[in-house]
Amino acid sequence: MKALLLKQLILITLLVLPNCFIKAQTENTPIESKLKHLTKETISHSSNISQELNLISTNRKIEHVFHITMSKKDFKKLSKTEDIEKNYLSNCLITYNKDTLSVKEFELRGKSSMNFKRKSFSVKLNNKIDITKNGTIYKFKKFNLISLSMDHNYYRNKVAFDLMSHINFFNLFYTYTEVIVNDKTQGIYLMLQKPKNYAFKKEKTNVMLRRDYQHEIKKTYYAGDDTTMKSKCEKAFLSIYYEIIQKEDQSYFEELSEVLDVEQYFTWMAFNYLIGNRDYTDEVFFYNKAGGDSIKFGIIPWDYDDIFMESPHEGAFFRYLNFGDKLAFSSEDALDYKLISNEFTYTKYLKTLKDVIEEISESVLKDVFELTYQELYPYYCREDIMKMSKVDKYGKTNLNSLELDMQNTYKWLVQKREATAKVLAPITTGITLSSVLVETSAKNTTATTSISTEFINSK
Repeated sequence: MKALLLKQLILITLLVLPNCFIKAQTENTPIESKLKHLTKETISHSSNISQELNLISTNRKIEHVFHITMSKKDFKKLSKTEDIEKNYLSNCLITYNKDTLSVKEFELRGKSSMNFKRKSFSVKLNNKIDITKNGTIYKFKKFNLISLSMDHNYYRNKVAFDLMSHINFFNLFYTYTEVIVNDKTQGIYLMLQKPKNYAFKKEKTNVMLRRDYQHEIKKTYYAGDDTTMKSKCEKAFLSIYYEIIQKEDQSYFEELSEVLDVEQYFTWMAFNYLIGNRDYTDEVFFYNKAGGDSIKFGIIPWDYDDIFMESPHEGAFFRYLNFGDKLAFSSEDALDYKLISNEFTYTKYLKTLKDVIEEISESVLKDVFELTYQELYPYYCREDIMKMSKVDKYGKTNLNSLELDMQNTYKWLVQKREATAKVLAPITTGITLSSVLVETSAKNTTATTSISTEFINSK
C-alpha cells in the first residue's frame, strides 16, 4: 500500500510540478505582471531617464600597489588550483607604495578563490599602515587582499559596497589596488577591511558569527579567553530558528526584535532584492551590538560578486513555490522565508524596501557606476594587468567589454528600480497594492499581495 502511495505521489509530482513551473515562468503573478509591464514601459520611455552612463577616460593613476616577494618555490605553488596548502607561505616581504611593512602573518584566504590562479590573501602586520582614500587617512594592521577572480569585470563588489555605504549600511573600508608578486603583476585586487576587525574595533562587539546553510554557524569569533558570551550568542542565534520563527502568530516578531535588529536585516533583504544577489545565506555576519551581558545582533553584509541576477541560488522554480509574487529575492533561508510569508512582517519589509528604493535613486546609481569606471580605468589601460584576467572565472576582458557590461547592467538596474518603485508607490497615497494590481484569476493559486491598513496608516 505504501509503495502504491509513493508511486502515486511521484506521478503527481512529475505531472503537476512541471506545469506549475511553466505557469510560473509564462503566466506572471500580479506583481510580476506589473513589474514586467512597467519595465517595458520604462524602456519605451527611456528618453525620460538618463540610461546611458557617461564613461569617460581620466588621467587617474593607480594609487595603491602592494609588492610581495616570496621564494620561487612558494611562487610556483601560488598558481595551483587544487590541493592548495592554505598556510604554506612564509618569510614574505611586503611593501606598500614602496614602504616596507613589518609582516606578522601572511596567508592565503577564501575557499572559492583557491580554485583560481589569482589568489586572495589575508594580511596581519606588526604596525599600522596609512591608507589614503578620498583625502582621508585610514590606519590598518589587518586587512584582506581580494583577488576578485569571480567578480565579472571587477566592479560588482565595489558597486554594491558603494550603494550600501550610501544608505549607511556598509562601513568597512575598501579600495582597488594592484598586487605584484615577485615583480609580476597579479592584476586587480580589492583591499578590504576584515569584518572581524570592524566589528570588534568600531562596533565594540564581544562576539561575531558567520551564518551557514541549514541554520548552522560557520564560525564564531569572540574577544578574550572567556567563552561564556560566545556560548550565549550561539544559543541566541540558534533560538531564532528553532524557537522564535516556529511560532505562528505575529508575536514572534516582538521576540525576534529583541535579539535581532530586524530593520537592518530588512534593509539587507531589500538591497539584495534590488540588485539580485544570488550568493545569499552564508554571506552575512551577525555581531552582538548590545552592551554588557545583553544580546542583540546587527549584521555585516559580505561578498557581492554574484549579483545582477534574475533568479536566486535556489532557482526561479523553488523561489516561486515559496514566495509566489512577493517582492523578495531569495527564499533559501528559513528566517527570510518566515519574514516574507508572514503577512504582518512582509508589510513591514515592504516599507523598508520602499525606503531603500527611494534612497538609491537613479542619480545615485549613475554616480556610483561612473566613479567606479574612473577608478578601474587606469587598471584596464595596463596590458599586463588585463592579461591576468584570462585566468579568472569569466576569462579575458578589456575596456570595451567593461563599458558594455556596465552600460547593460546599469540599464537593467535602473529599469528594475523604476518598476519596483511604481509598484510600491501606492503605499504613500493610502491605496492598497491589491487595488492597483490585476486581481489573481480563479485558476491562479497564488494569492494577490496586499498592503494592510495598519501598514498604510504607519506611513
